[in-house]
Amino acid sequence: RLGRAEFCGLPADPSGMSLHFVRPGAAPVVFRFADALRADAAEAVAAFRRLGLTVEILSGDAEPKVAEAARAAGVERFAAAAAPAAKAARIEA
Repeated sequence: RLGRAEFCGLPADPSGMSLHFVRPGAAPVVFRFADALRADAAEAVAAFRRLGLTVEILSGDAEPKVAEAARAAGVERFAAAAAPAAKAARIEA
């Protein structure tokens, strides 16, 4: 199996920033990832606000990472752990 920790029968990864690979008779393999905001992210958000636009983050990532990115970029509204269908529904709304 390749996927989230829970899918692979392993304890949950609260960071949501890993991919797991398990196979019978072998030790699990964990791939860890790190994201970084672009240096101009906060300025871009500020520019959108000056134009009178509302900025939100819709992400499938885990809440702690999305909250951290939102704070760093100056975004107040965000949704984490959103499935693709939920993202599409929010955009439609």
